[in-house]
Amino acid sequence: MAPRTYTRSQRPSQSQSQPRQSQRGHKSRIESDEEEEDQNYNGGNDMDVDEDEGGSGSNATYLTIQFQEISRKANQLVRLALFNENRRGPLRRDDISKKVMGGNARIFNRVFEQANATLKKTFGMELVELPSKASLEEEATGTVEDAELEEARKAVGGKKKATTVGSKQYIIRSILDPGLLDYASLMHESILNQEAEDLPSDDDDDDSGIRSYGSIFSWSTCDQLEAYGVLTVILSLILVSGKVMSDADLRNALKHLYLNNSSQIRFTALSTTRTMPLDRFLDSLMRQGYIDQQIVGEAKKKGGPGKRARQADDDTGVQYEWRWGPRAHSEFGEQGIAQFIAETMVSENQDDDDEEEGSSRGQRRRQEQAMSNLEKMLKGVQKAAGGILSDLK
Repeated sequence: MAPRTYTRSQRPSQSQSQPRQSQRGHKSRIESDEEEEDQNYNGGNDMDVDEDEGGSGSNATYLTIQFQEISRKANQLVRLALFNENRRGPLRRDDISKKVMGGNARIFNRVFEQANATLKKTFGMELVELPSKASLEEEATGTVEDAELEEARKAVGGKKKATTVGSKQYIIRSILDPGLLDYASLMHESILNQEAEDLPSDDDDDDSGIRSYGSIFSWSTCDQLEAYGVLTVILSLILVSGKVMSDADLRNALKHLYLNNSSQIRFTALSTTRTMPLDRFLDSLMRQGYIDQQIVGEAKKKGGPGKRARQADDDTGVQYEWRWGPRAHSEFGEQGIAQFIAETMVSENQDDDDEEEGSSRGQRRRQEQAMSNLEKMLKGVQKAAGGILSDLK
């Protein structure tokens, strides 16, 4: 029997005979692609496309474990940062990698963000990276013309050449509102009475040095006030000297404040060191990153900054100069120190004027005059600094 033949119109086409198979294959490919994307997002786990339910459960478990791991490492970073801050030294990224990350550097940013969120919510502090010395020197050598060129570049939509500003060193600083800090520094009668009851009697032999201030802040047990005050004065002197001050000029200015080379900087009784000579105190400020000493003149070509605070050597002709360190820029800021200088100068003049109380109109006039004097003083500080004052870095 001859084989049955078909005409072209009668022969079944491939598209007509396998519509269902084509649809099933297309759907399978889509599901396979989606599953592959899910695997790549969740760490590249090898899972069968057919095992949908088991794969979803594995992904959820993996995400839960990862979240717990990030939270645990974030808490470790918070403890490490607080402990390191007690030593007043910067926290290095290498130390974070060794003691917290455990070699898993890919999750550093997420751990850092979560640790910072904990610090802000619980302690009112934040962990910030210090600027590098190279970036500070680059900014110090900039001119007003550079700022004008930058404004022109922004106007035309140009991009500034990227520079490395990070130092991979971190510190903790307060983010509490200045108004809250001012209120916590005021004297409250109820607190003063309570402190008076808690203070030891005159018969007790107590060498703790704790005094009654009547404020929310306990100044007797907080940071070293005298050392902190001397640091603020040193930063102020450097700022109004054009942001650079020779060692001889700094020491002469400190002598006018009765701080010579043999002077002792006192610390509270809670400190392990009760007193510290001026040179050693300057060394500690250098180690902590608040100030930086550099060699100037011809000797600068032969060597870098000294490891210890040194005075000018008449025999060798080596001269030293002082600048702000990275920590001063991140913790104080040039605008903050300028505000401190202006408020101090204006408040002294205002205290002299307020000896005699006047009418409400007179008080309002004095307040307006004080604000005007403050603005003038800020402009004077900026002029003495020799340029635009930067904010916290």
